[in-house]
Amino acid sequence: MSALLPLASPATEALRFVGFATDAPSRSMLAMAAAARGWLAPEIHEGGLDEAHAFIAATTAPAFLVVDLTGSAAPLAAVDALADVCAADTRVLAIGTTNDVALFRGLRALGVADYLLKPLDAAVLAASFDAALAVLPLEAASPLVAPAHKAEVIAFVGPRGGAGVTSVALSAAAVLAEGGDRRVVFLDFDLQAGTAALDLDAETSPGLAALLESPDRVDQVLVEAALKPHPLGFSLLTAEEPMDQMLRVTPDAVQALLVALGSEADAIVIDLPRRLDRAARAVIRTVDRVVIVTPMSLAGMRDTQRLLRFITGVRAGQRPMVIANRQGEFAAEVALADFEKGIGGKVDIRLPYAPRVAARAAEKATALVQAGGTSALATQLRKVGAALLPASAAVGQRDWNDRLRRWLARWSRR
Repeated sequence: MSALLPLASPATEALRFVGFATDAPSRSMLAMAAAARGWLAPEIHEGGLDEAHAFIAATTAPAFLVVDLTGSAAPLAAVDALADVCAADTRVLAIGTTNDVALFRGLRALGVADYLLKPLDAAVLAASFDAALAVLPLEAASPLVAPAHKAEVIAFVGPRGGAGVTSVALSAAAVLAEGGDRRVVFLDFDLQAGTAALDLDAETSPGLAALLESPDRVDQVLVEAALKPHPLGFSLLTAEEPMDQMLRVTPDAVQALLVALGSEADAIVIDLPRRLDRAARAVIRTVDRVVIVTPMSLAGMRDTQRLLRFITGVRAGQRPMVIANRQGEFAAEVALADFEKGIGGKVDIRLPYAPRVAARAAEKATALVQAGGTSALATQLRKVGAALLPASAAVGQRDWNDRLRRWLARWSRR
């Protein structure tokens, strides 16, 4: 027990410590270790990731946080969500019962200082505390529950099939990639019926389904091998799995893939299928932006309203961007004022129906914005990209000093 001898210092005493654990022995161990490190009033609570997130969101972020992953169905996604409520200089230590190297690597990639297995060992816990405290001043200027380099992640989804989600998302990716100063990845999340590769006459990515079915298969080398560069300036991640194959995409594997991509990419554009399974719902909850692409039909209005209600609910009130696609295609189209009244909000951007541009894009196997030239459709599609730029514009323009700082932060965690 010598490892728990008090190491109090004025700097340590001033730090706020909050710990969560689902079992009494772990809570007792955390309390003793925190007191021995010099915290005068450590706050120890019963619960896991959900309780920690709710508690910090309702109070203020501590300097040091211990979270228990026990019982969490998607620990990587839940830990990543803590970034929204933690301060830039919060140090996070995770504990749990799952002995999985892929989980450990994923947590480290998210910026977690360490992951310890229960039952907790006093000496190991004390050493982990000290190691985390030792690098606290170095990393105070950067988020500690996010990757050292975190891409802007944008998900496109439609309320109905045939809404043109893929076409709009591909054009958005092309606009984001223009100029070559921003590294963009396009991920077609429909592994069996996605059309992104088909639309661009591109090869599908080998092993993408395997990566998304198991977190332990997500390796930086395999991810980079799966990326297919495209002349439009972005890289493609697509699949074309057999229709009779039962796919089991896990939220943690998706999160691990996004973390791996985020370490190199500046923006990730995700084309989500209309059927929102558990993994797709996890994507919607954790991405930076969500864009709904809808036709202005009666059914489109009804389903957009339902989709808006769902997305706003799981994203704590953050409203998605709404794009009305192919306006003017049908005589029975709902008028704009009635459509906005039906969905309970504004349509952000309207894309005109342009069959000639669509035919040219199909013939040349390129994005609508590329085929459209100076057409009204291409102009509006560029507005979509511009609307997404404010959150990601500076990402691809970091100077070498910033790259050096991020490298030092990663090195300090080794």
